[in-house]
Amino acid sequence: PLKEINCDEASQTLKRLDEIWVKSDEKINLGISGKSFEHIVEANQEHKLRKACQRAKSVIFTSMETSQRPESVKLFTHRPKNELLHRVWSRFSVKFARQSCVLVVGDSSDDIPMVKEGDMFVLKKIQPEGKFSVTEASNVADFVISDLKSLKSLILVHGIWNKRSMTQMVYFFIYKNLLLTLIPVLHSLSSGEVDIYSPLNDLMYNAFFTFFFSLSIGCFYTGYNRLEILRNPSLYQERRNRIDTSVVQLSLWCASAIIHAIIIYGFGYLAFGEGVVANGRVAGSLDFGSYLFLVVVVTVCMKLMFIETIILPNRRTNLEPRIFLSKSILGIGSISVIFSILFMFFDGWNIHLPRLMFADNVDTHVSSDTASSLWCWASLLLSVVTCLLLNLVVKVVWFMTWTRQRK
Repeated sequence: PLKEINCDEASQTLKRLDEIWVKSDEKINLGISGKSFEHIVEANQEHKLRKACQRAKSVIFTSMETSQRPESVKLFTHRPKNELLHRVWSRFSVKFARQSCVLVVGDSSDDIPMVKEGDMFVLKKIQPEGKFSVTEASNVADFVISDLKSLKSLILVHGIWNKRSMTQMVYFFIYKNLLLTLIPVLHSLSSGEVDIYSPLNDLMYNAFFTFFFSLSIGCFYTGYNRLEILRNPSLYQERRNRIDTSVVQLSLWCASAIIHAIIIYGFGYLAFGEGVVANGRVAGSLDFGSYLFLVVVVTVCMKLMFIETIILPNRRTNLEPRIFLSKSILGIGSISVIFSILFMFFDGWNIHLPRLMFADNVDTHVSSDTASSLWCWASLLLSVVTCLLLNLVVKVVWFMTWTRQRK
């Protein structure tokens, strides 16, 4: 049903607002006139109107003055309070700082004042004779569209693609750096030494070995095609992309990094823990660290290339589970793995790099004695396979739970 707040007197407006606000369980469509909106603002009853609007399926503001438009947008925006504590806390809590995002759609420069109160501004540009003219509104707008059909595609298709790719890239970035950091921690607990990676490898990890792969995830990890998204708009509310469940997702990625670090260091210690590699040669800390560094690079790339491609859609949709294999991600990931193996195993590839950047005695590669050992390749393979199988088991359990709940 349509509930209207259209009264000439302030007392009648507030009474009508109370009637709608009290019935919190009723699903309604709400219509508010500009005059009634002014009465509500003057009486400082915006919180009641906000609750009523959030409960309504749709809200229509009619006969609004130009000066009232920013106030109507401000009604739905969430900003930290001016107090120092609120501003500091909002820097550390995304959920506290942003509980809603307001999209403002306008068609002229008169709508610019609303932009200051909204979070995003989309301009519906009128293009006479197919020509595009630059105006003040088009300079201010975040996006410019030619018709409202493009707005649906902008919000749903590009919005979902952006949310999935950005969240996946952020989780992957935290996971891969946490995994790399935990290895020296475990080594310090085992032998008391912390410096296990060469400085050059530390530098090259984010600057080269995993940089392009992380970038490919942010650019190409979508999960669904355009038609599937338009037919299933509820994909926008996937739990993995929501702020209120981000802590759970982050915890799972951190737990995966901790378990993988234990597995990688455990197999490496079993293979080279005594220090003897081959022919009586004793492996140093940097030899051991170069081997562990290579296993970390291979593991993080393989995890994203194969395990994280298993997607379980929202149960409210008609979509079936799928394996999303992007040719771009697979290609860049394969190049990263192959190049890291070549870079770490062949001495001639990096013999001059330490001399240019660090001391001459810095080892950045896996020594030939280590590479010729059967234990080196066996532990590398077992480490990567064990980590991937562990994540695969979690995915299988998740799939069985997903199937049971859907039925």
